[in-house]
Amino acid sequence: MTEPIWVFAEYDWDAVHKLLHECFAYMETRIDPTSSLHRLTPQMIADFAADECLFVIEDNQRPIACIFMTEKPDCLYLGKLAVSHKYRGNGHARTLIKRAEQMARDLDLTTLQLETRIELTENHLAFERMGFHKVAETAHTGYDRPTSITMQMELPTKGHCLCGATSWEYSGDETWACFCHCDDCRRNCAAPVTAFIGVQLANFKWTGKTPKIYRSSKAVQRHFCETCGTPMAFQAEHYAGEIHLYAASMDNPQDFKPEFHVHYDDKLDWLHIRDDLPKYPHSKT
Repeated sequence: MTEPIWVFAEYDWDAVHKLLHECFAYMETRIDPTSSLHRLTPQMIADFAADECLFVIEDNQRPIACIFMTEKPDCLYLGKLAVSHKYRGNGHARTLIKRAEQMARDLDLTTLQLETRIELTENHLAFERMGFHKVAETAHTGYDRPTSITMQMELPTKGHCLCGATSWEYSGDETWACFCHCDDCRRNCAAPVTAFIGVQLANFKWTGKTPKIYRSSKAVQRHFCETCGTPMAFQAEHYAGEIHLYAASMDNPQDFKPEFHVHYDDKLDWLHIRDDLPKYPHSKT
């Protein structure tokens, strides 16, 4: 599949304008108020591309799909998303959304947001299938009823092993984030200290090859990649409903924000810790 192209300088803005009108013509008799597309000119598209972010997918050097993106303080806002009728059903919309996810991550944003007209229920369902959910209803000026709905997608946190065969992702907040100094975890990772993120199992899934499991005790199982051996996660009966991921396996481990230390009484003497985080002699609970 053709990769999206970021356009921001010289481009055939008339072709993008034509694509938008072709894709959104079906709305004319269905939405009230009318679309802002009627006020959009090729020059306005060029100005947007210069100031914001516009990606296109091409076939024979002409745009067949596009997406408009605007950086906001708390999200990446997705404006017009269009795919030519002839090219629908080929995954182009999902490809553009995936490119938006990448852009959001590059901007250190964790949420995608868009708006869709309240009458276009098929669009609501399509966006839900791509991972968006409704968060609000809004009304255009002069209307006493909702005319649009706002939808969001919270980007999952992702991680992978050394070889990339085993990977994971989770959504939502962590239950906790800490350093563990216990001997079992140290030996499992062959490291002087380990760093964990706790997440709810309901919000977690393995996205690559399912890891192998080593039962280090009756109530504890440890997950690792069978190909490269990377330790990936820890589960225990006394943490029911949770899985604890090794922070170093995150795609972006710099995002890890530790909150405390556990089993600090087992810390190695030659490991010098200078942070001000709470330090529990054993477990936190």
